[in-house]
Amino acid sequence: MAHPGKQGNDLARPFTPAKLEPAQGGTMRSFFVLLFVIATTTFISPRAVLADLPKPANVGETLDLMLDYLRPDFPDAKINTAEQNITLDADGQMVLNPDNLHAILQTTDDGAEREAQFNAFLGTVVTSLNQSPATEGVPLDRVYPVLRHKSFAQASNGDVGNGAVPYAQPFIGDMVLVYAIDYPDHVAYVTQSHLDDAQVTLTQLQQAADLNLSLKLDETQFQQQNGSFMVITDGFYESSMVLDSALWADIARQLGDDLVMIVPARDLVVFAPASNAEAIGFLETARDNILNGGTHQLSGLMYLWQGGAWQVFAR
Repeated sequence: MAHPGKQGNDLARPFTPAKLEPAQGGTMRSFFVLLFVIATTTFISPRAVLADLPKPANVGETLDLMLDYLRPDFPDAKINTAEQNITLDADGQMVLNPDNLHAILQTTDDGAEREAQFNAFLGTVVTSLNQSPATEGVPLDRVYPVLRHKSFAQASNGDVGNGAVPYAQPFIGDMVLVYAIDYPDHVAYVTQSHLDDAQVTLTQLQQAADLNLSLKLDETQFQQQNGSFMVITDGFYESSMVLDSALWADIARQLGDDLVMIVPARDLVVFAPASNAEAIGFLETARDNILNGGTHQLSGLMYLWQGGAWQVFAR
């Protein structure tokens, strides 16, 4: 699933390209923003077409429009306000993010064209899911490790013993490690039932997820501002890069210092040399701003890379 057209979190001050290079020898590329439009088919939605779809003022309004459209096909669909996405099934295993569609609706000025784009976008999603529903198996070539707040594993129904709850492992601080299955038009999360039904061992899952994540390193860039660096991937897997120990060991080596990091949202990872007090102050401000007014919030803590591992940073 491609995610680069996100309407996610940004920091108040712009970042300019850093001189850091990815740990595995990738070449740093200049920062760019892509407005991603999912390739659509000629599918025409059976729903009535409104002449002028209103331009949504925020992601919440886009979610409301999406939910109204999806409910006939997915009666259990509901908005997850904390994650600002839509769960399509009662167990919360299938998740649809609004970022790409929201970007389309906000940048299309003509109301009729917005309506056509809206119907084509969601029509493609519905058609794909109805024709090729996700199986109970875990396609190892599509699984990725992702970090979420510790409350995420109970978000579906609060019963941690239920096999439909996303499988989660404690990571550090208030974050847990879960596994996402990245389908072309939605994301599902691996549950214990997935593992049992597919007879996939945890070791196999972890190895496949780590390999898939390593392939995304070529997409990863770093933007710098006043001694702080922001990780840029695609709007969905930024926080996953925290899991790549080799990457952080190499960055610490290049900077010649320990690192302090914030992960206030799934799409926002910012770090600075531990000796740079001004930059760390900026991290604190950025973290608080995102937690109070951002989207896809994740961790409220700060972290220190020291001795080859992350630990909670008490300032």
